Amino acid sequence: MCNDAGGRKNQQDGQVISARRLSAEATRIFDQTFPAPHPWRARALRVAALVALAQGDNATAASALKTAMTEASASLPSRHPLRAWIALDQAELALRRGNRAAAQGLLEPALVALRACCTTSEIDRAAAEAMARQLTSGSGAR
Repeated sequence: MCNDAGGRKNQQDGQVISARRLSAEATRIFDQTFPAPHPWRARALRVAALVALAQGDNATAASALKTAMTEASASLPSRHPLRAWIALDQAELALRRGNRAAAQGLLEPALVALRACCTTSEIDRAAAEAMARQLTSGSGAR
């Protein structure tokens, strides 16, 4: 167990690196197992994007999210929660890049879907509601 901030940071960095390696392996396996397009491929790509976001790798996250949304859009109905979750992640990325209009445009339909399927305590819906409040108030990235 690490008692200092530097030790905790190193431990967290190691966990993110491990997560990135594992998500890359999962994506590879899902690509081999499921024909494109497929929701499980989209899920694996979403995880890879979330790990990239945790590392601050916006370019990799954007690419993974774009491909994830392409897979999800081709294999799931428009208001499916997975499509809403991916749109929320894209909105987060847009907000990080300072593009509030794009974030708002991605968030609005995602919120409709999340409000229809998820309780207020579901983690992605709660994040979407917080982002909506943030965009309304005019504050910066979450």
